[in-house]
Amino acid sequence: MTAKLLAIILLAIVKETLGSSSKYISAPVPVEKLLALSVASKNYSGITPPCPSPFDWLADVGCVFVVETEVKYAVAQTSCPGGSQLVSLYADNFFKLANYVELKSFIPSGKADALYYLGVHRYNRVWTWRTGQVMSGLPGTEVWGPGEPNDGSDCGGIAIKTGSGPRMVDLRCSIPTWYVCALQ
Repeated sequence: MTAKLLAIILLAIVKETLGSSSKYISAPVPVEKLLALSVASKNYSGITPPCPSPFDWLADVGCVFVVETEVKYAVAQTSCPGGSQLVSLYADNFFKLANYVELKSFIPSGKADALYYLGVHRYNRVWTWRTGQVMSGLPGTEVWGPGEPNDGSDCGGIAIKTGSGPRMVDLRCSIPTWYVCALQ
């Protein structure tokens, strides 16, 4: 499948789903099944479809939007705009997203530190993305911050502090915080 054809298909899917999130029910599907059906791609490099407003295109991630409204995880799951969902990632594109969030949201906010929910949750001690894919950035790897995950919390996100780079952290799902959505 050529990059241009894939871009056209992605744009058609985005247009179809905009404003119709109730039409589609989110169910965990292993990303390997989506890849086998050619409806998902781990590598978006070289494809730059136009994203609907207010989303920005981020290669290897998709159309992304940072919601700067503090809500609990359960609310964030159902509050992404335009048919999007909490962002789901591969370990190798975590830092691409984290750096985007830092430049697009954190620095302009003027905050000393900030948290952002992602579409990752712990089920039976296994960190799983909202797509059903098991997180490949296991605890103790460079994706997680030092000592993370550390307190038995079941939600995951990005933590950014002035003077230190973004890192993955576990969060209590009841903490109101900002969140990152994506059309993927």
